[in-house]
Amino acid sequence: MVRSLAEEIASTAPRRVFISAENLSTTAPQHVSALVRDLEGIGPVSIIITLRRQDKWIDSFYRQQVAGNRHGETRDFGKYLKDEGSALLDYERRFGFLRDTGFSGEFIAASFDDMTKGPGISRWFCQTVGADEAADTLCSSDVPRYASLTRLETEITRLMNLSPTLGSARRTELLRAVYEVGTAADTPFTTGDIFEELRSVYEPKNLALATEWNISPAAEFTTWTKPKRTEEWNDHYEAIANQLAIAVNAMYMPVGRARHLRRLADAWIDLRRLAGMKRH
Repeated sequence: MVRSLAEEIASTAPRRVFISAENLSTTAPQHVSALVRDLEGIGPVSIIITLRRQDKWIDSFYRQQVAGNRHGETRDFGKYLKDEGSALLDYERRFGFLRDTGFSGEFIAASFDDMTKGPGISRWFCQTVGADEAADTLCSSDVPRYASLTRLETEITRLMNLSPTLGSARRTELLRAVYEVGTAADTPFTTGDIFEELRSVYEPKNLALATEWNISPAAEFTTWTKPKRTEEWNDHYEAIANQLAIAVNAMYMPVGRARHLRRLADAWIDLRRLAGMKRH
């Protein structure tokens, strides 16, 4: 990749080159450091990183892992957080090495949640790298937005992931049916005791990081406010959860798993229709 990039830069002579890949955040540090060293052979390198408050980030990341593919995550959120949380949520341990890589440019860190509430992440990025002329173009682009999986949709996806016999095409069919019905109600996985536990550990860490890494503004990153629970969710979740539990138990019977999966999806869809909770 670096060789082809060097050839492209040599042929086009751009003023700046931006490399952005979400999976760099979960790439092993030694590989990221090697990439930076290789890029230094082309020109000066600066590193820009945006951070989300840990309770918001892990909620979003878990949903992505569950929805990922037919071999998606099968652990419930509590087990996933217990197994993976400390490695994923300690930002100093995950990203601190970037400041010590010895690259020639700047290390710039920002709070994603503060940026989206303020100037917007695209405008902030353009201003940060000295490309103000591109800000209006980027910020006015009509980029399609897609609703994320709700908590309930994530749960039903995880249950489908538990079936070793469910083929990719069938899984896609069932998930599309679930997603098209959709739910307006949602609530984070990180509420109640989980939120309080995360806050007790990472709020002081974020305060220290905001100072050490010069993150500003950082109100959303350093001041943890409790997420709101949706009343609509509270009214209906228990009944739906019970239906899911019955269907999941049936999935582990020796025969008829596909039939029970179909019943699982149908029961869930019927419940959502009866509740009148359509995706907005």
